[in-house]
Amino acid sequence: MISGGRRAITRAVIDVTILQRWTDDIGYSAELEKPSTLRIRPREEGLVELPPFYVQCTENWIVLSMFGVLDRIEPQGGAEGDAPLAPLVEDTGQVVGLLRHLLEANRDMRIAKFALDERNEILLCAELPTESLDRSEFVDAVERIIEYAATYRRALFGPAA
Repeated sequence: MISGGRRAITRAVIDVTILQRWTDDIGYSAELEKPSTLRIRPREEGLVELPPFYVQCTENWIVLSMFGVLDRIEPQGGAEGDAPLAPLVEDTGQVVGLLRHLLEANRDMRIAKFALDERNEILLCAELPTESLDRSEFVDAVERIIEYAATYRRALFGPAA
């Protein structure tokens, strides 16, 4: 589009519909939780459920957050009444050592980082600017958060986590 001798560049607006499609394309379900928030889950039954994983879309930022990333979780369709175990930090009491380990891990991680939420629970998160965001960057962030969660869960809870 040319206006007054200058070329105006128009970019596609990133919204939850686009993010939902990109998530579906890589094999995950992206359910609308709120008008600007998606919840990401595995599509296949019987897989280990992801910790609560949300994508929030604002005008300028996409915020990916996986909460309770180091809590124990059960397979999808597990027996009713099976409550997840308490977070690791409550089980061991070694909060400072764990947090130090996660801060050291942050140095080696790209895009996503461990953080504490307002209740001091561990989460993995990433913030992506919408201005130049493309599908490959979004997919990379989603896959890294899932990979990092699985890696650190296995390291702390063993291969069945």
